[in-house]
Amino acid sequence: MDVNRKRNLILSGGWIQAAIVVILIGFTILLYLPYRAGVDAPPIPSRITDPSGQVLFTGQDILAGQQVFLSNGLMEYGSIFGHGAYLGPDFTADYLRKAATRVRDQFGGVQSDQAVVRTIADFKTNRYDAATDTLAFSAAQSTAFSQTQAEYQQFFGDPSTENGLRPGAIADPNAVHQLTAFFAWSAWAASTTRPGQSYSYTNNWPAEPLVANQPTADNVIWSMLSLAALLGGIGALFAAFGRWNVLGWHGAEQRSLSFFAPGEVALVHLARRQQGLIVPKGNPRGVHGLEDLARGELLFLNRQRGSGTRQLLDFRLRQLGIAPEHVQGYHREAYTHLAVAAAVASGGADAGLGILAAARALDLDFIPVGEEQYDLALRTDSLDHPAVACLLATIRSTEFRSAAEGLGGYDMREAGERRL
Repeated sequence: MDVNRKRNLILSGGWIQAAIVVILIGFTILLYLPYRAGVDAPPIPSRITDPSGQVLFTGQDILAGQQVFLSNGLMEYGSIFGHGAYLGPDFTADYLRKAATRVRDQFGGVQSDQAVVRTIADFKTNRYDAATDTLAFSAAQSTAFSQTQAEYQQFFGDPSTENGLRPGAIADPNAVHQLTAFFAWSAWAASTTRPGQSYSYTNNWPAEPLVANQPTADNVIWSMLSLAALLGGIGALFAAFGRWNVLGWHGAEQRSLSFFAPGEVALVHLARRQQGLIVPKGNPRGVHGLEDLARGELLFLNRQRGSGTRQLLDFRLRQLGIAPEHVQGYHREAYTHLAVAAAVASGGADAGLGILAAARALDLDFIPVGEEQYDLALRTDSLDHPAVACLLATIRSTEFRSAAEGLGGYDMREAGERRL
């Protein structure tokens, strides 16, 4: 057999060349956009003051507030700058709505047309002075900042899980002040007019009618063009792929499966994990197991199709003879265990299937319904590789086992044992 014989490519070389061109163009754009984002980024003033010159917060407070936001996992709960959130609010939009409502009320309330006009003008006027690196809030905005900070103090310090956060998530008043400063700065950047332009630093996003934040014509046009290019490009790809031999797939008849010999694969035990029903603290609906889901009065929150948790549920429902249509909320889906727990904590569901660690994180009750076993499949010739040896040593360590078991619901007693 000629081992030096060149193997024919399954895919046409034209596609490889096209992929290289697309990658080069894509990375060029990816490098250019961060550069433009840095050049056109909204300023972070060193001081934000009220009309009398009293400092409300500083640039350091804004940066510290960003760290509070990140260190407390709020990006998993909400978002910033209108990115969209799964559980909580987008805090730029939230602060903007709260502050604009309070400013409008100071100007005369919702019934006053003049108040509406003055509110828009108040937020659109850019009072940032680059020479002194100072941003001056209006008197109405300054009052709104203090009032909104007090509201956030109650929200983040709430001892319950009603808002989908852990009890007393952020109770330190200084941390809440910094967090509010971060939200207020982002709302200012999203609403005030960029110098020399007719839109804000974020192209009037997120939208907020109280301050006349609405998509610009350029945003609408480029969004439509990008969508058309995306759909058109996908359509052209499907139209060309396989139609001409020079462009298409050459390996339709070359599909094959290959397997490692039994002695070439090692199986190492990792952990056993409990799955169960996450229910509100105290289990007010008296849930005892999966069979209670068929009662029809419980609102269930499922995991997404294809997840291991969803497969476990379907398997157990079949064992119990319960049809999915008899489970209220079976088709409602969440994508993480913590999302299920947050929905239960906020009253969005009476029960959901998840892990004990998620229930503990939000102080909820947990009813075990099954156990999962996790093993690592490794090539036997890789067991002596330094990286694999380090991985196995970590898994077998007391520190790793204790940390995993501390989350709740994990049995690590046999972690690292070779099964095969």
